[in-house]
Amino acid sequence: AGVGTGAGTNAMIDFYSRFNQSTVGLTHNSHNQYLQTWMESGIVGLIAFLFCLFGFLLLKIKVPPSYLAFIIIFSLMCLTESIGERQKGVVFFTLFQSLFLGFEARPK
Repeated sequence: AGVGTGAGTNAMIDFYSRFNQSTVGLTHNSHNQYLQTWMESGIVGLIAFLFCLFGFLLLKIKVPPSYLAFIIIFSLMCLTESIGERQKGVVFFTLFQSLFLGFEARPK
């Protein structure tokens, strides 16, 4: 079910304090957006996040190659950093997502 949004860091601190005493007092970050989303929002939240990234595949929407490249790059970035946990990551994703989708919906 997840620990709730914003409580992921506390859950990791609690886990590591019981797992290894040398990590007590350190701040922890999962460095993986998929793991962070799963931990905070549960499997339903992870599925919703994946739909935001890859929903165009299920809906069979034709997307330009530049949008596909953006999604691939962003999804690879999510493997190495919790990019959606910071404001600049959220702004980065929503800005480019809206730009690509806005230009696609424009009449030609």
